[in-house]
Amino acid sequence: MAVDIATADKYFSEQVLHNDAWVNADNDSKQRALNNAVNMLSRQYKNREIPDEAVFEQAIWLLKISEARKQAEQGVVSYSIDGISVSLSQIDRSISPNVIQILGRRVGRSVSGRLGYIVSNNVRKPSGGVR
Repeated sequence: MAVDIATADKYFSEQVLHNDAWVNADNDSKQRALNNAVNMLSRQYKNREIPDEAVFEQAIWLLKISEARKQAEQGVVSYSIDGISVSLSQIDRSISPNVIQILGRRVGRSVSGRLGYIVSNNVRKPSGGVR
């Protein structure tokens, strides 16, 4: 099932307090963010059902991502401008922290080939989903 802009708009207007990145985006950007979120999460969480909520949270994360984060993803570790120095962490921030709370953090494969995930016990199970 594919998520759509109308459902995402409803989610962000009813469920998300800091939704400016979504609200201020044009429909083309929203659709690209949703498509990219589905693709990223499908690759990261192979063989798992991806709830709509996780796709929406990843989509807004992609719209909010700063230029500094984009540079860190490309391998930049620090830069200086007019005497101000910024160091960037090498932590992978491509998946939204909210998505990690929903789906867990992937920890790799076991000897048997099964994927492992760490999921917090206090996270509620969302309804609905995308494959």
